[in-house]
Amino acid sequence: MKDIYTDTEVYSIPELDSSTITQAGNSSADKLIILDTADYEKHKELFENIKKAMKLGSDKDFQLITVSENSPCPINQIPNIEVKKLIVCFGITPEKVSLKHDLKFNILHRTETYNIVFVGSLEAMNVDKKIKLLFWNTVKDHL
Repeated sequence: MKDIYTDTEVYSIPELDSSTITQAGNSSADKLIILDTADYEKHKELFENIKKAMKLGSDKDFQLITVSENSPCPINQIPNIEVKKLIVCFGITPEKVSLKHDLKFNILHRTETYNIVFVGSLEAMNVDKKIKLLFWNTVKDHL
């Protein structure tokens, strides 16, 4: 008979890979934005305009995570995820943040602790204004 009190296994949760994931802003903020690194670098001006529209004036108002193209960014490994109220993923798929595959784009998905929305990339928004409008209609009531 095994003693259930002494027969334990220890698991460790790996930290985010800092060589492929960059974090900036306030990790204690209640808003998190996740972007593809190349998309962010190419469309910084559009991102700045989106920040203004979302009333994110300074880096203290939100946390920004940029992710390299082929790198995962498991959402459960993000520091202070429990304080986030809104997570916006620009051009990031649910699989990339280790969530269910059937989550739809431009729909706010609610969890016990946060709301998350997957929207088109900055490049797609720059080309097609309808994508930008879909994004805005999804998040405007949650800012």
